[in-house]
Amino acid sequence: MDCPRCGTENSPGRETCAVCGSPLVDLARISARDRWVGRAIGGAVAGLFIGAVTGAMLGLAAGILLGNPVLLAWAGLWIGGICGLALGAAAGMLSRGIRRY
Repeated sequence: MDCPRCGTENSPGRETCAVCGSPLVDLARISARDRWVGRAIGGAVAGLFIGAVTGAMLGLAAGILLGNPVLLAWAGLWIGGICGLALGAAAGMLSRGIRRY
């Protein structure tokens, strides 16, 4: 692993650089990335359920007006779930802004 400070190539398994002594692994950076991924997954799951319920309700309402409530509610469930999943994941990723890790 190369040292981020001096660029020296170190043997695998080292925690500090052999030349300058700086840490090779930044745990704060790894923890921040884990929190970012957790927010994205949490947002995606919440969006999936919210979108599916909303889509099913809108599909059911449209189906009652058009005469086929079950089919349109089923279609609304799938379309709403997929859209909610994508929007929820995006909202989870952007909840704290985009940072370079």
